[in-house]
Amino acid sequence: MKRSSTKGSTKTTVASQRTIQRATDRRDARKSDAPPKKKPVQAGPRKEPENPLPAQHLVKPGRESDLRPAPRFEAKDYRGSGKLRGQRILRLLAW
Repeated sequence: MKRSSTKGSTKTTVASQRTIQRATDRRDARKSDAPPKKKPVQAGPRKEPENPLPAQHLVKPGRESDLRPAPRFEAKDYRGSGKLRGQRILRLLAW
């Protein structure tokens, strides 16, 4: 069995990878001039209660509407990071 020369294919591969790396470096250099992306706002306009919160206890069964300040279950002012914006959902149904 005769061995094939790998020097030629190695040189070709190295040259190809260097070309790819140069193109990537040029693309990255152009990106650095872009303004930084804005981060999502986590704090909303809602005023939060000051600490320490008043000690409260409800006799069971009680009503949460009697608590002051009232508990919050939904964070209406919350905005996610946006990492999944523009992505599609793939739903798999299990039968």
